[in-house]
Amino acid sequence: MSQKVYAPNVHLFAFHSDDDSITPSQSHTNFNEEQLWQKCNDILQRFQVNQALKVRKPGEGFRVGLLEGAKDSGIFLPLEGKILHQAQNHRITGCACPLKIEDSYALALNLRIPEWNEQGQRTEEVDLSIFHDFNIDNCFSSTPVNNSLGQTVLLTAWLSLKQQQSQQLWQEIADNCVQNFLGKSLEKCPPLYQSGQLFGNPIFEYGNPCQPQAYGQIFVWLFIREAFNGKHDSKLDNNFGLFYQNFIDICLYKQKIIKAYQRSIKTYGNTQQKHQMLREAINQITKLSPENNQSIVSSQIQSLSNTEIIYLKDQLQTLPKIALDYSEGIQVLELDRFTIEANAKKYAEKIRKVQERLSNCDLSFLSKFNLKISENFQNDINLKIVNCVQGYSLVEKAITSIRGLVEIDKAQRDRTLEETLRLNEIASEKREQKLQIWFALVVTCLAVSSISSQVSFPVKTVLASVNYNQISGSTLVSLAKFFFYSFFDLLLHTSVGLVVALLLGVIVWLIPKPLNQSSNSKD
Repeated sequence: MSQKVYAPNVHLFAFHSDDDSITPSQSHTNFNEEQLWQKCNDILQRFQVNQALKVRKPGEGFRVGLLEGAKDSGIFLPLEGKILHQAQNHRITGCACPLKIEDSYALALNLRIPEWNEQGQRTEEVDLSIFHDFNIDNCFSSTPVNNSLGQTVLLTAWLSLKQQQSQQLWQEIADNCVQNFLGKSLEKCPPLYQSGQLFGNPIFEYGNPCQPQAYGQIFVWLFIREAFNGKHDSKLDNNFGLFYQNFIDICLYKQKIIKAYQRSIKTYGNTQQKHQMLREAINQITKLSPENNQSIVSSQIQSLSNTEIIYLKDQLQTLPKIALDYSEGIQVLELDRFTIEANAKKYAEKIRKVQERLSNCDLSFLSKFNLKISENFQNDINLKIVNCVQGYSLVEKAITSIRGLVEIDKAQRDRTLEETLRLNEIASEKREQKLQIWFALVVTCLAVSSISSQVSFPVKTVLASVNYNQISGSTLVSLAKFFFYSFFDLLLHTSVGLVVALLLGVIVWLIPKPLNQSSNSKD
């Protein structure tokens, strides 16, 4: 069964900040606040609104109206156009309000079916499907509006006297408002986040602030008629005008808090991915650590392989980058916590000022966000920071472990190299000693042979025995004797030298070795 409401409204509160510390992930080089005003004009053209939003350059001040030609007392641009609903054009009115609040730009846009027609008569109730006609081509989504701080959409409507008698219908009507506005089934719409009373009228909030939404937070505020000043009306009319400007600021501070927390979730998610990489690296490093190395031979740790060394070198290049990501993540989380804390104070101060002027109104629905949700956001970010700090220290420990492994391996390789050089040096010394011994034996052999040759003179004896007067037939015999005795003499003296040299070599071999040399040979 279709439901009808009276004087439905659509309010858009869109925000953009030039402060990189609030939205550093945004590409501010491709976006400026002019696009926010242009998107507003694009929405107005869809409803045949002849007025165009013209914005002046912002002046000095904490809160400055940017409407061209407007004074401080008149910062709204009145709007009038038409909306096609159920094959019939309906007159719509509204207003647009561009603002510069602190370091942020704000656009408040309202389009509505007026409560009174041009003849001063009450307008007729319309079907809830008109909310779908307000959001033609999803013109109110955050994508075409293109704002960096997000947005808040507020849907309002008056309940009929029959509807306000049944409180069970209120959430159903609010659900239908959201479904028609988004053009989706209830299952695909943002879930109901909280509900309550504001100025004595039921209000419902849709969309989890922890998760980015295409339309940001969507509020449905249903107005109840009551007897006031002798006729059925609502006190809300008298309060909403005063509250509207403050509500813009409240939405801004809330969006800054939500945006900062959403960014912290994304930042922490990135660090968790780095943490998984870190755990895998640490597990691999642990397998290479000396206490877990099973390749132990003769009580010595086996050196790392070339593949393991290359892996450790790669990790020494990768882990500092992970440490830098952790450090940057911690800084971003600290900034998010500070952003939430600062804007939570501004949010609370704004609520306090409104409460002072409207002391009889219940603002607990708005205060709940600051007292519970933003506080939970801060506590959650504190835990994220603690985990990231632990992860950062883990990276440092991993780098220290790798350097320790490399130093151990280097020391092991240096010791092995020193041992090899020492053994080569000992072997070289032994070869040199052998050469010296052989050289000494040869010299000794030659010296003894020479000395022995001086003892007798066989050659002279042979020559003396030769009779030169009888050279005829006995010359060849004499020469043969000469060569025989010479060879025998050479062999005799050489043998004497060789025997003496061998005796000397045996004596040298039997001499005990020096202590340092024997200890070196044992090593």
